[in-house]
Amino acid sequence: MLDYKISIGYDFDQKHDEDDDRRVADTFRVISLSFSNLGGPETVPEYFSKFGNRSYEDRIYSSLGEHYLGKLRYDDAAKTYKGFVALYPFHHAAPRFSMRVVDTFTQGGFPKLVLESKREFASKYGLKAEYWRHFKPEESPEVLAYLKTNLKDLATHYHAQYQNANGVDEKLTNYREASQWYGAYLESFPKEADSAAVNYQLADLLLENKDFGESAKQYERTAYGYAPHPQSAAAGYAAIYAYREQLKVADKKQQDAVRRDTVASSLKFADTFPQDEHAAAILGAAADDMYEMKDYKAAIEADRRVIDKYPGAAASILRSAWIVVAHGSFEVAEYPRAELAYTQVLTVTPESDKSRAALVDNLAASIYKQGELANDAKDYRAAADHFLRIRTAAPTSAIRETAEYDAGAALIRLQDWKAAVDVLEAFRTTFPKNKLQLEATKQIAYAYRQSGELSHAAGEYERIASQSDDLALRSEALLDAGDLYAQSNSRDRALDAYNRYVKEFPKPVETAIEIRFKIAEMYKAAHDETLYHKQLEEIVSAEAAAGSERTGRTRTLAARSALVLAEQLYENFVAVKLRQPFETSLQDKSSAWMPRLSPWASWRITELTR
Repeated sequence: MLDYKISIGYDFDQKHDEDDDRRVADTFRVISLSFSNLGGPETVPEYFSKFGNRSYEDRIYSSLGEHYLGKLRYDDAAKTYKGFVALYPFHHAAPRFSMRVVDTFTQGGFPKLVLESKREFASKYGLKAEYWRHFKPEESPEVLAYLKTNLKDLATHYHAQYQNANGVDEKLTNYREASQWYGAYLESFPKEADSAAVNYQLADLLLENKDFGESAKQYERTAYGYAPHPQSAAAGYAAIYAYREQLKVADKKQQDAVRRDTVASSLKFADTFPQDEHAAAILGAAADDMYEMKDYKAAIEADRRVIDKYPGAAASILRSAWIVVAHGSFEVAEYPRAELAYTQVLTVTPESDKSRAALVDNLAASIYKQGELANDAKDYRAAADHFLRIRTAAPTSAIRETAEYDAGAALIRLQDWKAAVDVLEAFRTTFPKNKLQLEATKQIAYAYRQSGELSHAAGEYERIASQSDDLALRSEALLDAGDLYAQSNSRDRALDAYNRYVKEFPKPVETAIEIRFKIAEMYKAAHDETLYHKQLEEIVSAEAAAGSERTGRTRTLAARSALVLAEQLYENFVAVKLRQPFETSLQDKSSAWMPRLSPWASWRITELTR
């Protein structure tokens, strides 16, 4: 009957006369009953091998399978469909028979067999399977739709099994299965409307299995590899989370690479989803990472975006952004911007905050650095102004003391003597325990000296002599003080300085004798003969006791002193006249000479007899 229909051009896919179509349908039913009675699906290939194959064999198998389904003989129906596929794996109808196997077990309520048949279908008709070398996928939309459904069903099933698994081995097996089927779906249908959602599920699976690096990549693919979809932003955020989880477990060699990936993903999120509620926090965290990697300029740029684009962000986020801008700007020597940023941070930092003191120091340092740069450029006025700004901008900073001293030093370089003195005296008063006290006094003394205020300069040198532990510096300061007092006609104070010098520094002998001679000359000029002669005697005595330290100069000064003293004695001696009685006047004359004979007379006699 069927052979005859084929011979006259009957098309089984077309509609014909109702009676004719009914006769054909009845014929298929009779054939199905016959094969069923002959022994079932195994008899079908035996029959055709004996009596010859037919072009409509697929319809024979289909009719027999439906016959069994009608009788609720699910296993026989499935065997029938499988038998055709096994016999004709590359027949255009083979996928439909495999689909009927799945439907049959589903209808019969056999979940394990359903799962097995779906796995088999997905393996045989995945888009890389051998079957599609013989057919074009686009010509089989029904098969592709079924493949999509099966792949998703398999992936979600094993994903659920993974989540509920107890043993490690069971968990690993289900993880691998789920990964395989998610991957197969995305490889087969990368541009489908639901591909992004499937990709998201794969990323979730990877994250649950703590494969953070691959999870992050799949989240990124979900977020940015498809047309915008409802889960785009969530996937982008999840990618960053996965990278940060990976950062926690990465070894030292991987840390930098993972951090760079985290930053790149964060910046991409902020660029793609600038209106997202997490954008500001993510951008700020990326800036922190870049700062830690010493990529300061990029960190500054990222946090400037936070500050400029998200003024309504949480206060903690904005404060952190300002901190990174401040620290980063300082690191790249952009000190004015660093100063501004530190000022902003301090405005939102409570007085009780433990970090405040360090921030104040950083603010002061950013101002101080501006002063240093001005100093290097020899713009000493600007340098001093910067240094002095610290006293108002960061009065509690540790660097303030040094800054105020440096301000005075800059003003001295500028030769603004009065301003320099004012600054350095304020420094000395405000910071009495600072180690630069002595240096400040030296600078003040120098400024007074240069400005012609010699008496004030002398006073500062006396102060140096009192404060310093350096004997050489003290001696030099006393000499300077004495000389300056002398030049400013402060005779008594000059004498005090010189007398203090010779008392404290009898050596080197030559210098001490020089100063004593200068003292003597000052007494002489004041007509104080007693103290004048006393100093001359001290010169003679000191020189006589100097031993190997005697020099040509000490001998000269001692000789001159002795000569003056001798002349005085001679005058005293000749003033007493010899008279009768001679013995009495001779005794008087001797008294005028003898009490003053030693020690200078003996020295003089020695020198003269030499």
